[in-house]
Amino acid sequence: MGDLTVVEVYEGGSCNMDFTDHDVLQIESAFRSYKTEVFVCAGLANLYFASVQDMADMQGWKYHSTGIPTVVFDTGDCPRRKRKLRILLAERGTGFILWQDSVDNYTNYKAPDKGFHTMMVSTDRRKLAGFSFDDEMAASDFLRTIWTLTTNPDVVSPMRTREKKHRKKEGGKVKFKLPRKCDISQPCCFQHIIAVEEKDRDVIPSLGRLCPRPPSFTHAQKTTSDDNSASDTCDKDSSSYSY
Repeated sequence: MGDLTVVEVYEGGSCNMDFTDHDVLQIESAFRSYKTEVFVCAGLANLYFASVQDMADMQGWKYHSTGIPTVVFDTGDCPRRKRKLRILLAERGTGFILWQDSVDNYTNYKAPDKGFHTMMVSTDRRKLAGFSFDDEMAASDFLRTIWTLTTNPDVVSPMRTREKKHRKKEGGKVKFKLPRKCDISQPCCFQHIIAVEEKDRDVIPSLGRLCPRPPSFTHAQKTTSDDNSASDTCDKDSSSYSY
């Protein structure tokens, strides 16, 4: 799997390929940062949506997308990010976010079945999100992770940034000194994990939605195609009437 490109994963059928540690590493690398904890499900899941009214009318669930369920917890110890817990569905092969939602006291994440989990959507409490997992063991581990975090009062309630104690040294404020260029090392332990190119738009669904082709490019491409067709027609006509 480590030697496959994103295009090869999709052309080979990502759902039919074995889930590997490299898939987990891709997602962890996409969301891991300073003072942020990432928990990646070791399997794929289909995301569905349904409203309370839909369930009452027996209309069932509506499919949204397929990806890797992931929990991202911003601890709040980084001044640039507020304290927040969220669940997201990451695309396999790219790490792009297909869907995400914040977790609070009203999320009510539960498992009606071993391979199917549900939760309330934070933006609309009348709407439910459902995850259908390919691997029941991976689903159980993911459920245990969420329950461990949501039952911890320091994580979910209240969701606020921790206050830091700033100590001042005697003698006044200490001036921050920028590091010198010679003190900065070259990149070390670098590993290339994900590569996406412009030509992948036709293969990766999310890339086509997130980065659509500019209208001018599409128009120019169509105009060029029409011009080529016209020139071919003229050549055929001229060849037909030549003596």
